[in-house]
Amino acid sequence: MMDDLDASLSLPPKDCQPLYCLPLYSLMSSEKQRRVFQPPPEGSRMCVIATNVAETSLTIGGIKYVVDSGYEKRRLYDPITGVSQFVVTRISKASADQRAGRSGRTAAGHAYRLYSSAVFQTFEEFSCPEILNKPPDQLVLHLKSMNIVKVVNFPFPSAPDSEALEAAEKALDKTWCLEGHNEERKDRSSYHSTRSYTVSISAGTRLRKSHSYGESTRAYAVRNSTHCCSFRARATNTCFIDSW
Repeated sequence: MMDDLDASLSLPPKDCQPLYCLPLYSLMSSEKQRRVFQPPPEGSRMCVIATNVAETSLTIGGIKYVVDSGYEKRRLYDPITGVSQFVVTRISKASADQRAGRSGRTAAGHAYRLYSSAVFQTFEEFSCPEILNKPPDQLVLHLKSMNIVKVVNFPFPSAPDSEALEAAEKALDKTWCLEGHNEERKDRSSYHSTRSYTVSISAGTRLRKSHSYGESTRAYAVRNSTHCCSFRARATNTCFIDSW
């Protein structure tokens, strides 16, 4: 047994092609994402290390093997604390099938799952719709920017809780993020600038207002110091200064 283990840890054969490794995730620029569609350097084999974006959004030609870890980083929203964070959790059976389907698109291929069939049976049938893990205030603000008057009546494929949407709309109205407070909002610029932040709406409102008083730098510092745990949990929790 030890001999087999030592053999598995030995260096690859000299005639083995070197790997040309490329990352692939949703926040990458389009230019960098396009590299996975280009042929690898001569004499090398391409290896794409991808997130869920490669499950359904993209089809990469020439992929013969898929290695599925059985995990994903999923965004979860806590309605009690109002905080969203990314957690590593098991995928669903539907996601596992999608990952396996990435191999053999244009040629024969195989999928290797790093979990047993018994573990696979413990997976959920389908993943929770992403819209149900989105903070209601961000969802309302996004739809309002699309001129959707009555968000509660919007025909969602998977409808969020109507009471949560109504409460979020009232909260946004009190913070002058919606139409109806012309004395506080002279135009829609503050509306869209608040929506562009990836922080919570309440924090985005404070950051927007701090800029009008010339205290944006201090507001950023206070916000970061009081929400350090949230910042560590949320990889996309950044503020876009360009939106000022």
